[in-house]
Amino acid sequence: SRVRDEVSDLAVRLRAAESDRDRARAERTSLSSALARAEADAAGSLEQCLGFKEQVVIEQDAAADLRRQNGELVDRLVTEKTGMVEQMNEMNDQVDKLRRELDIVRGMWKQTEEELKKLQGAGGGAVAVGDDAAPGSLGARKFGDCSGRSTLPSAPQYVIPGAHSSQIAAARYDTSGASDLLAPAAADGLVKIWDTSRGTCRATLRPDTGSRSPPPLTALDFSGDVVAAAASDKTCRIYSARTGRQLHRLVGHARHLTAVRLSSTRRT
Repeated sequence: SRVRDEVSDLAVRLRAAESDRDRARAERTSLSSALARAEADAAGSLEQCLGFKEQVVIEQDAAADLRRQNGELVDRLVTEKTGMVEQMNEMNDQVDKLRRELDIVRGMWKQTEEELKKLQGAGGGAVAVGDDAAPGSLGARKFGDCSGRSTLPSAPQYVIPGAHSSQIAAARYDTSGASDLLAPAAADGLVKIWDTSRGTCRATLRPDTGSRSPPPLTALDFSGDVVAAAASDKTCRIYSARTGRQLHRLVGHARHLTAVRLSSTRRT
């Protein structure tokens, strides 16, 4: 009887252990499922995080590119504004130069009118003009004689179309008096030596500027073999009229040059 009771008790305990085992298996299965879901959620979160990280990198690159473009735009605007200011200063300088030249021309015109009136009064009003001029007077650089009569040409001796590709800013005869050569300076940066007795170009003086375009010329002087040409780049270049070579480039002025003259004491 006691043995049966023990066997019965063991059977009850075995059934309880089996029930606990089944519950443990069920819990393990549930935990395995929960773990699998957690791992899947973690993988999805990791993938989403990597996607966010890539998007952040893309946005950072885009922001850096925008900053670079903004810097380039600011630099370009500053450069353009500086260029506009320089152009405005150059235009103001040109306007001032033209005003001075206009005043000079007006003064010369007034002086010429006064001299003509004096000559007419001194010579009894006789002034030879045009076809009445003395033969050969058009080929001379100075007109008139010691009697007080002045002979003025009625037409140019030579007209040379296209002598320069742009506006002529200044022209100067050989002030040494040794030749009939004339040197105009133009905005194309070139100086051309013309023989006024034949109407031919003897030489073309080009500045040494490399691949850059020559700066426009603003003033010029010419004596013997020496030509001095001032340019809008604040420099003055010295040429040899005989060889056409640039001898010197003089720098140091802070503003544009408006006049240039060779020394009257030594012209070599």
